[in-house]
Amino acid sequence: MFWAFTPLVGLKTALSVLFAWMFRCSKISAALAVTVHDILTPIWPLFLRWEYDLGFWLLSHPHHFPEKLCMADAHLKFWLHWHTLEFLWPTFVGSLVFAVPSALLSYWIVGLSLRRRELPAVER
Repeated sequence: MFWAFTPLVGLKTALSVLFAWMFRCSKISAALAVTVHDILTPIWPLFLRWEYDLGFWLLSHPHHFPEKLCMADAHLKFWLHWHTLEFLWPTFVGSLVFAVPSALLSYWIVGLSLRRRELPAVER
């Protein structure tokens, strides 16, 4: 997933497979992770908006959602101001609400699949 966040368009898959080979990891999993991340790139702004909305709602007292964004706010000059940093904290809080359950679910699924894979070897 590290290579998926770099702008190395043609080299990401090759680098992920190379590092998977160097560290004796699954080369197929490395290539799939980069590919899946690239496929999902167009919908990341939607996830970021959901995270911001949820974080804003959790941090506001009384709870309310942020005002609706308009396309006039999407200019590059808007995003290069320090004022933009106030979006980071609500987005971070909202991302934790999504990240913690998905990490726990992933951990449980991987642990369960590894235990099932180890059972036949123990029975021998």
